[in-house]
Amino acid sequence: MNIKTISELENEVFNSIGRSSDLLWIHFGEKIKTKNYKGIEVEKGSYGIHVQCPWRFLHCDKLILGNMDVYIPREGVSESEFDWCKIGESVFDENVQKIRQNVLPLKVEEVLIDSIGNLKIKFENELVFEANPNSSIKTEFWRFINNKTKEHMVIFE
Repeated sequence: MNIKTISELENEVFNSIGRSSDLLWIHFGEKIKTKNYKGIEVEKGSYGIHVQCPWRFLHCDKLILGNMDVYIPREGVSESEFDWCKIGESVFDENVQKIRQNVLPLKVEEVLIDSIGNLKIKFENELVFEANPNSSIKTEFWRFINNKTKEHMVIFE
């Protein structure tokens, strides 16, 4: 799999978003059944992106979701009781629920990636996703996964 492979996302549908701890996952394309890393059958999109570097979603140039939202308690959760690891307690979880209900599904219009691994995905309805590697040491910043073939493209290991 090479960097051009991610262009397979163009014209696919962004249909799911969530997190595992502070890792962002995004699914695209038709839903398929596959086994996760624990061997349990789950439903995923044909394609996925897992992100472990700074990222954000913009809508009409307004920041609507960012990686630091995982560490901020949602309204109604006190600082003293807040546990960012618990799904449902953070601003991220609250905003993702709104995106699932009010925004998805959306078609991918354009995918851009540069030589240092910055990723920009433009969707219909003026939604933009950006992931920006932030270390001079090569590590895993994000990965593109073809869930049909099980191939992974890692930026950068």
